[in-house]
Amino acid sequence: MPQLSPWQPSLDQVHVSSRCIPISTPSKCKRVRSTHLPTSNTSTLLTPSPGCAEVVAALEECHARGFLWKVTGNCSEAKYKVNMCLRGLRLERTRLNREAAKEKREKIKQAWAELDANK
Repeated sequence: MPQLSPWQPSLDQVHVSSRCIPISTPSKCKRVRSTHLPTSNTSTLLTPSPGCAEVVAALEECHARGFLWKVTGNCSEAKYKVNMCLRGLRLERTRLNREAAKEKREKIKQAWAELDANK
């Protein structure tokens, strides 16, 4: 059995399916195999970040009350709080990525200027 890297799921967790991609005519198709994790319960796949753990727990508690509780809109406020918390984290992450990209661009610009000066 091949050695899997830590980020890869084990073979018993993977669901393999095949789908048809049309090539030229609808009757002919190319079979493509795709591998993905089963997503029967998305709440188990959601790992709350430390900053949003409380609001995610409140949403999961609300959802645990049942289908009708969710359908009637009783979990809307908790869902809004989770969305705003995750949005804040995303905005912070994009701000940090933007700053890192600016620094990287500046280093590249300086490296090119140095190369051009040495010609």
